[in-house]
Order: sequence, then C-alpha cells, then structure tokens
Amino acid sequence: MRRTTTTFALAATAALTLSACGGGAEPLTQEQTADVLLTEEEFGIDGWTRGEVEVVESDEGEDGADDGATNEFEQLVQETDGVSQECIDALGAVEGDSFGKTTAGSKVTFSGSGGDMLPEEAELVVVSIDGDSPLAAFDAINEECSDMEIEQDGMTMKMGFTALDSMDGSKISMEVMGMKVEMIMGGVQDGDNIVALMGSGLDEGQVKEIVDRQMEKVADL
Repeated sequence: MRRTTTTFALAATAALTLSACGGGAEPLTQEQTADVLLTEEEFGIDGWTRGEVEVVESDEGEDGADDGATNEFEQLVQETDGVSQECIDALGAVEGDSFGKTTAGSKVTFSGSGGDMLPEEAELVVVSIDGDSPLAAFDAINEECSDMEIEQDGMTMKMGFTALDSMDGSKISMEVMGMKVEMIMGGVQDGDNIVALMGSGLDEGQVKEIVDRQMEKVADL
C-alpha cells in the first residue's frame, strides 16, 4: 500500500512541476525559486513544520530519459481488470517527454503531526519552464480514469480521480480496509512560472489558499 501511493505521488508531483502556459511573467532564476518559497509562518497551517529546500531537477537530456519504460503506477494499473486503455495511457503520459523543460526550480516539504494511512505531508514547488504544459495529462486522468480496485500484497485498494474546482490538478481518493484518505495535487501558472502543491492531510480549500499565497509572493518579485 505504501509503495503504491508513494509511486503515484512521485509521478504526479514530477508532472505538476513541469507546468507552464507561456507568455506573461518572466521566468525565475534558480536562486529566486529557492528564496521565494513560503516560510513556515506563511504556509499558514498550525502544527505543520517546514523541511529543507531542494532543487527540482530536470531529466531533459539525461541518459535513459523517457526510454519507453512503463512507470510503476501505470504497470500496476495495467494488471488491474476493468481499467480502460485510455486510463492506462493517461497515467503513462504523466512521465512522458512531450512537455516542457525545467529551467529553474525549487521545492520544500511541509509535514503535519497526524495522518493514519498516509502521513500529513505537502510538497510545495516553484518552477520556471520552457515549453508546453503537461496539465492536459491530468485532465485526461480525471476524464478517463473511473473508480477502480487494485489488488496488491493481499489487499484491495479502491481508487478514484476527481478534477479540482479551483485549480488545475486532481484529487485522488483511496480506500483500504475501510479507511479512506485523499491526496490533492493542485497548481496554477503565470507565464513561464508555476506553483504546485501535492499533499495529504489538506482539503482543496487549504491547498488553493497555499498555492495562491505562493503565487502572490512569486508575482511580487
């Protein structure tokens, strides 16, 4: 169960960090993406602590980038009965090579004190991009992937994907052994600059507020 949710979280975050629509605000430098990330106080959720800032790496031009391999979540779903090929293709596109190149990017993780199946954790990302947005991949996931049941390690996990009302992205609902949890991926973009957050333990309204605060800080640079 832990490997399943972590695999998709990593893939989803990777895709959101590569979002852009072109035009508008000037792209940020690497130093700016790190300096502009919200502080613990600006994050605004009581009891959540801020981790260390990390660089968002681009795989553009690296050996083995997009070598046609199937990502782990896509492979898992391929082995699940009743999942359409359109859904499998949409999940596979999350790690495809048809989207833009990261020119600068930084991220930081905020951690809460609760969480049962998944820890309360939110990864906040600020990046600049040269190229097309992969957010269409999430539109396809929301449209093509209906509720599904995945068998792994003797357990059955129910999973569903729902479009967000206030941002680009998706809400992933999961249920195992009667316990339910949601992960939300949400992002906004201004020109070549993108703010995205992926986390559990937060509702859509909280994610939207955090993303908006971060984008306001980016716009003030």
